[in-house]
Amino acid sequence: MGTVFASRYELEVLLGAGAMGAVYRARHIRIGRQLAIKVLHSRVTAPKVVQRFEREAELAGKLQHPNVVPVVDLNTSDDGEIYLVMDFVDGQTLAALLNDTPMPQPRAIWLAHQLCDGLEHAHGLGLVHRDFKPENVIVARDSRGFEQPRIVDFGVAILRDQMRESSGEQRLTTDGMVVGTPHYMSPEQVRGDAVDGRSDLFALGIILYELLTGKLPFDGDGVDVARANLMGHAPQMRTRAPTLEIDPLLEALVAKLMEKDPARRPQTAREARELLELIERDRGAAMIALGLAQPDPPPAPVRNFKTGRRKRIASWQRIAAMAVIALLLLVSVALLVRRRDEPPRIVRIEAPAKVVTVPVPMPAPPMPSPVPPPAVTSPAPSPQPTHPVVAARAQPSTPGAPLSPPTAAELAAQYREVGNALKKREDRGGSVDDLWSRYRWIRLADYLATADKRASCHDMLDRLTSDLSRR
Repeated sequence: MGTVFASRYELEVLLGAGAMGAVYRARHIRIGRQLAIKVLHSRVTAPKVVQRFEREAELAGKLQHPNVVPVVDLNTSDDGEIYLVMDFVDGQTLAALLNDTPMPQPRAIWLAHQLCDGLEHAHGLGLVHRDFKPENVIVARDSRGFEQPRIVDFGVAILRDQMRESSGEQRLTTDGMVVGTPHYMSPEQVRGDAVDGRSDLFALGIILYELLTGKLPFDGDGVDVARANLMGHAPQMRTRAPTLEIDPLLEALVAKLMEKDPARRPQTAREARELLELIERDRGAAMIALGLAQPDPPPAPVRNFKTGRRKRIASWQRIAAMAVIALLLLVSVALLVRRRDEPPRIVRIEAPAKVVTVPVPMPAPPMPSPVPPPAVTSPAPSPQPTHPVVAARAQPSTPGAPLSPPTAAELAAQYREVGNALKKREDRGGSVDDLWSRYRWIRLADYLATADKRASCHDMLDRLTSDLSRR
């Protein structure tokens, strides 16, 4: 410390060291500007590593975003050491802020919004971080005093495979090379497969999990955690932090980010940010987007009973007229045949009696009686539900004890099952208009907040299932 590096930078503080190099806070001796300098370790200066380091500077120099730290210079010192110069950001790493976790959910959402913005900008330039973790995020303050996370160290970033192949450039990483930190590595990274921006989104899901619970999804060393990320699903947040009340929609988003199959994750950082915004703006639409509920069925057509009655009367009148005409034709034919066979005789013709036709109106169909909405406060006892979600509800350990309320995910699955059952019955021609009206009356998002509300909604759905089974 205190020496002048590369004839222009006075080294002040060692900020950190990694696999590729060490990072220092330095001051430019001529202009007095504070910068961060990353010096490549001499032991890793193989030609391919140097090429990758130079590619980092070339691509990271294009990054111009409030949530990404840009590169301002790449050069070689008088001693032959390759170094990279970046803007110096005064703040704490996100890893240091994890000491304050579990973090309040609004704060975690605020940071996640901006991290999505930074990743979207980098991915749009063809950069995939590949080592996205809390240590590579510095949380500073913007001009308004708000927290502003900034992503640093694209040291293992590479161009997307299709961009490299289309330009005919040499591969700068060998096939099967595993790059990244095991605790935040996606399954495709663990396997050594090609990665894209969705790998960074997997790491974002783990970071959010850690911010909300104060714990990583899996315990153990790097190898154990990498194997768990590859083979197993992350435990539910209430399992890792049983004393916390975590928004079920936020937990569902984190689980979606951490899907093993990249095709099941949000496909872009923008899509992940839009899901966050949807959770804050429209919880019902967020439930549908995250697969916790189905869209409301289309409204039943409004029946105009007066028009239907007029149509039915006109139809009967046409049928009666046709029947009268057919009867007259038959009588005429019968008379002609009879006259041909009988001998002539004197026939006394009398005036026919006058026929008076009295129109008889068709009875109007009975109007359906309105179905009152189900009572919420005092649900009636219902038979044992038969669908799998309700059957999985935890049974009391002591006879006579109340059933434990369903979780938000179980309640959402039950709501979806009841809607599917109603739709199937309607498709088979069943009359379930009154049941549909009761089903639409239940707004699932209003019942997720507390255990009592979830239990009440569960009972209402039970009654719907029971009434449907009796149809």
